[in-house]
Amino acid sequence: MGWLKQSHKGIFGGLLVILVHAAWGFSETVPERTFRIQPVVHVNAAEVWLEDLLTDAQKKVCPEAFRRIRITRAPRPGQRKTLTARYVKAVILRGDIKAKTWEWDFPPEIAMIRDGQQVATRTLENLFKETVRARSTATDIEISQFRVRGGGWLAPGTVTFTVAESGNRQMKGRVSLCVTPFVDGKKAAPIYLSGWVDIFGTAVCAARHLERGTLLRASDLVTRRVCVSRFPEDLLSAPEQGVGKRLRKNITAGRPVRLQAVEWPPVVDYGNRVKLVAGSGNLRIETIGIAKEAGRVGDMIRVINAASRQQVVGRVTGSGRVEITF
Repeated sequence: MGWLKQSHKGIFGGLLVILVHAAWGFSETVPERTFRIQPVVHVNAAEVWLEDLLTDAQKKVCPEAFRRIRITRAPRPGQRKTLTARYVKAVILRGDIKAKTWEWDFPPEIAMIRDGQQVATRTLENLFKETVRARSTATDIEISQFRVRGGGWLAPGTVTFTVAESGNRQMKGRVSLCVTPFVDGKKAAPIYLSGWVDIFGTAVCAARHLERGTLLRASDLVTRRVCVSRFPEDLLSAPEQGVGKRLRKNITAGRPVRLQAVEWPPVVDYGNRVKLVAGSGNLRIETIGIAKEAGRVGDMIRVINAASRQQVVGRVTGSGRVEITF
């Protein structure tokens, strides 16, 4: 019996040595069958695949069929998305039945972060200013109250822009532009830019407070740089346009003078004695009349014939002169 026990010990010892060598040899030729899912991963594409959750070393030994198992849709650029281990494991096993033969090590949650980039506000503001100046006929422009709406994060890559036509073709006041970004040629969500555009120019202004009815002299007017876009377009641009005319309304000191605020003074006033000239062909008759209303050169006014006391209508042709035609 003793030799039998010794024989069994020798057999079992030999088998143990063989198994140890076999196991050692297997470990050198067969890759590790446990895959550890990373708790935080960065993605650049629109879809998240299993290979995105593995380390670079594990990707080399992971079967191709496993690596291309779709996990989920990626978050938007610059955003984060979190999945539970239970969900990811279910997706992997559902994607390929052979995955059950491998060991998987999951963290409680897997956070996926989509890499992205943001366009600097200064870049968009410069784009807005360049576009406004390029499309405006004015040269003296100031832009304020710049705002950005929309946009956000963009995918990594080279960004270019196209700017749509603006509804405000005069490029003054409130101007809005629709900007479409492209990342490596791929269209992204539009960005809306807006700002207040002031156009400056030279205008004639009141040198002092001027009352209605004032006959303007050169000393009453000065030229200044003003924001012409905040006024109607009929501003006087040179003092000569106002000198000798009469104000139709009060104008405060420093305020621009509009064309409609001045008029040539009448050369005939109400109640004035005027020379009334009537003619037809070569026949001309002159008499005295009484103006029933004021008028400037070219105006049609009512006049009472001093001789016949009849009222006639004639055209003012000069100071104290009215002509009627038969």
